[in-house]
Amino acid sequence: FSSALLLSPISSFHLPSTLRHPTQLFALSVVENTPREYQNFAGWSNHYGMMMENGFQLTENNGDWSVMSAMPVARGSRVLYVPGMLALSSKRAKAEDFPGLESIEQFLDKKGAADLVPQFYLFLKVLKEYENGEQSPYYPWFDAMPRKFSTAVNFDDFEMQCLPPFVASLARLDRINFGTFTEALQRVNPDYIRQETKADSVAIKWAYNVVFTRCWSKTGDEVEIVPMADMFNHAANANVEVKYDDQGNCHVILMRDAQQGEPLCLSYGNPTEPLCLSYGNPANPSRFLSTFGFLDQSPPATFCKIMTARPSKELKNLGYDFSRMVFYVEDGAIAEEVWDVVLYSLLENRPDIRKAFYHAHMIGDRETKVMMHSQYLGETITVLLAHVDKTLSELDVLADKMRNEGPDGHENLIMIWHHNEFVRATFLKVKARLDRMLANENARRAAEYATQ
Repeated sequence: FSSALLLSPISSFHLPSTLRHPTQLFALSVVENTPREYQNFAGWSNHYGMMMENGFQLTENNGDWSVMSAMPVARGSRVLYVPGMLALSSKRAKAEDFPGLESIEQFLDKKGAADLVPQFYLFLKVLKEYENGEQSPYYPWFDAMPRKFSTAVNFDDFEMQCLPPFVASLARLDRINFGTFTEALQRVNPDYIRQETKADSVAIKWAYNVVFTRCWSKTGDEVEIVPMADMFNHAANANVEVKYDDQGNCHVILMRDAQQGEPLCLSYGNPTEPLCLSYGNPANPSRFLSTFGFLDQSPPATFCKIMTARPSKELKNLGYDFSRMVFYVEDGAIAEEVWDVVLYSLLENRPDIRKAFYHAHMIGDRETKVMMHSQYLGETITVLLAHVDKTLSELDVLADKMRNEGPDGHENLIMIWHHNEFVRATFLKVKARLDRMLANENARRAAEYATQ
């Protein structure tokens, strides 16, 4: 690939007539049953100097695209290179395509969506290129994107009713954000986005889903969508990672050896890494269900579903965070942060003891913490058991509701069912563990009482 080709401006590319979709003349179809076009995308990628190497292979299975390794490849190998100019960037969209939208940013802030301003600029960019149809230099890439999504903004009313409280709260937030984006769009100057597009509910929902299922954080408040890199599926135990060079070019690198036929996957939601799609979380399959529209059963742990509307500074310092307040999937083990948060809450009416426990935590006095946990172990277990039993009871009610209705006419119901059963299986393991612990604690207290 010549340097001239790599540096050629993207706006100079015109889709050759031999690569045009035979049924699309001027517009991109975003109707759900529209097939995804790979050949045009491959030609576009090659034209712009994208390099798929060391066994990179894009595969398709019933409309779902993924990446696999076509041969054994060693750790550290680069499997994909994407010139930085090809990415859709929120920063570039704001500066080059949609300047002067300070009033829209203020509107988003008032609606509680200030943290989503970068995604809104990408949303506008996707809609603008959709308007341009085949005249858009991004048309071949957009024509290779999915049209059908199973995210919360696509759930019907019955499907929403079948969600447990935690994932239901996430789904409601996603739907509120979608409504906010739709409302903000109506305020955008028609010179930027045409009125016909603002009235196109199918295109608006498609653009929103594209952004929130395919963009990731790059640096600071910039988010972007990188062509071809957006085709990698998710795995909690990912085997590839994204790195950027000083020029902003994207490199996808193997983190361990890959075998022939092995899927190549990114982690969509590790908040400790630079790459974090939307607001995913590796211990939060409920977030993947709501925002990304799939069920991930690969994480080693899942959020314990203890929800606090406005966690205090003290609770946050004790570890109240979706990624830390977890139950472990394999054996029902309970994270230390869960025990700390529950005990602190339990001590609400014993302020002096509560203060002492919090102080021990903050100064790293583990011995005092262990002693206090031991002192209130029975009470803490009882509170946790009540929470687990309540969650299991809620899941039973939802299961009966889904059985009575059946999946006909509800495309996402089976996925929701499997999500709920994944939660149930984990919580049953936690319950069995807590039952054993409570029995042992009661026996210990009985023996202690008998010796007095």
